[in-house]
Amino acid sequence: MSGSAGIRIDWSEDFIVIDSTMPLGAALRRIESATSSWIVVSRAEGLYRYAFHRQELLQWPPLRRALDGGTADNDAPFESALGLQEEHQSTQVDTRAAAPPIDRSWRPAAQAPSIGRYIEVGPDRRPQAVGTLIPAAAARPRARLRGARPRTPPASGAAPSEQAAARAPQAVTSLEDEGTTPVRHPSIDIEGTRVPGAEVTIIVDLLRQAVAHTQGGPIDVGTLAADWSSLDLAVHLQCPAFAFKESAQSTVTIRRNAASKPAQVAARIRADAPAGPMAVMAVFFSGTRFCGSAVRMFDIGETADVATPGGAGSGAVAVERDATPPDVTVYISKIDKDRPGRLRWLVVTDRFDGLPPSLEEDVDLGRDPAAEATALFKDFAMLERGQHTQRIEGFGSRLWLLAPAMFRAAYWALWDRYRRPLAIQFVSDEPHMPWELMSPARADESEIHPPLALKHAVARWIKRWDGYMRNRLPAGHIFTIAPKYASASRALKRAQTESEKLVTEFAARREDGKRAAVLKLLETAPPPEPVAILHFAGHGKFAPEAATHSNIKLEDGELAASEIDRPQVRLGRACRTLVFFNACEVGAAGAVFGEVGGWADAFLGRQFGGFIAPLWSVDDEDAGIVATELLERIFKQQ
Repeated sequence: MSGSAGIRIDWSEDFIVIDSTMPLGAALRRIESATSSWIVVSRAEGLYRYAFHRQELLQWPPLRRALDGGTADNDAPFESALGLQEEHQSTQVDTRAAAPPIDRSWRPAAQAPSIGRYIEVGPDRRPQAVGTLIPAAAARPRARLRGARPRTPPASGAAPSEQAAARAPQAVTSLEDEGTTPVRHPSIDIEGTRVPGAEVTIIVDLLRQAVAHTQGGPIDVGTLAADWSSLDLAVHLQCPAFAFKESAQSTVTIRRNAASKPAQVAARIRADAPAGPMAVMAVFFSGTRFCGSAVRMFDIGETADVATPGGAGSGAVAVERDATPPDVTVYISKIDKDRPGRLRWLVVTDRFDGLPPSLEEDVDLGRDPAAEATALFKDFAMLERGQHTQRIEGFGSRLWLLAPAMFRAAYWALWDRYRRPLAIQFVSDEPHMPWELMSPARADESEIHPPLALKHAVARWIKRWDGYMRNRLPAGHIFTIAPKYASASRALKRAQTESEKLVTEFAARREDGKRAAVLKLLETAPPPEPVAILHFAGHGKFAPEAATHSNIKLEDGELAASEIDRPQVRLGRACRTLVFFNACEVGAAGAVFGEVGGWADAFLGRQFGGFIAPLWSVDDEDAGIVATELLERIFKQQ
């Protein structure tokens, strides 16, 4: 057991390991006969591990669907029926004697309860113990002898999934009494078909243990009377996709040492709700006292999710598995299709004193974001090298004042708390405004920061493709394309140097710069070798009037963004490849029939893992430096 900053990890050595390559039938027989508290599923020769309670694993939705639907093949590998993704994995810990690592159980879009778990890995890389993170307030004395093995949960269901456990009250001893400072964790579920026009029921509960699918820390109810038996908390729901039937408010009742009585709110998904991820926020109050909030991401409509090929062979990309999650995630949504400047901001971060009381606010830019951003990029494109700084700072100051006051207050609260570069994630269905260039300044201008992208680690996800994107690289190689232009005026010597450096220093594969070769690479699935990164260095052109006409210049013609957005382009689905275009202007996006266009949307729509490109014309030499430094940090410094 280890503790730090008011938290601890409760460890158990009572587990078994199931290799995901084991035949499904054999794996199920072993799990069903197990008496251990925990099941650890190992994928890709131990590269990814997932900690489940036995009943959790047997009720894991993809596995349950395969078994109930009669589609399961007993001789197929166990992992084929599990559908486990990289983001579901438990956090690996080298030694339990160290301080607990960062709790990652809030991670967006992840659904497996295993992400809230920890696995101690010994020097031989074998699992030694399974642990769960417990707030200090929840730590109670246990009637356990030193060195004794933890008791096996009884068959009556003391250790099914957290949600089921909380719904089925269990007898508790006095040692397990919640006392006067109960700790409860929010859970948000949605019953019903999640399509526009459908009737749904939102169920908000407060559980004895945290669940992975709902973001938010424990609810703070304060210190209660010594003889308390139940407590009512008001729940306020917020979601732009819902039209609530009667009220967006309800009540959840906490019962001492037993399951709570969840709140249930009836709603209809709006007919004009856009397909893709949507956030539901629940805010809790005891009387007028704010007790905390929680967020659950869900998908409107059907969204596919394809497993990333696991395993790292010879020369494969291996990225740090314990990469730091964002300190803050900002969801920016369009809320009125007739007024594109109206945006709803939702900030998700760990709660602490100093944050604004509400982390959701609407703003109206009063103008079309696409037109404003396009004009800005054109302006930047005409500036000579070295003259961008002041222009970017000036525009960043205007962006800062356009952002909600709530976000500005939350930013300075985060900065005052951590006093270090932050990890900031933007998720938006309005990709035109470059919020990453905001230049923060305190109200009295006593402290001014450079643009966010220079001060902090900042990334942007296009919201409609949020479920397709990954926060890590897949296994595979770099494939580099640097066209050898026939015209001397178009030749890019540094691009050739950049591509060759990737070959010599990162064992990249060089691809021919002609249309036929590029299309073959994009359309062949699976490719002869896995493609982790697709790199292009050359000329590009952004077409703001019709973004899908944006193109890159190849040796014998052009390749347009519209040619990527085709079912025949299968590379992204097969490999989850990260695309890196080091070419003028290709990173920009534009409005096409009211939707997000451009290269980023085209690649992400075909399930590529991410897209990196400049937003305006770049100097050839600077572009080469950026490319090699970025890959140096990814592959060698991690």
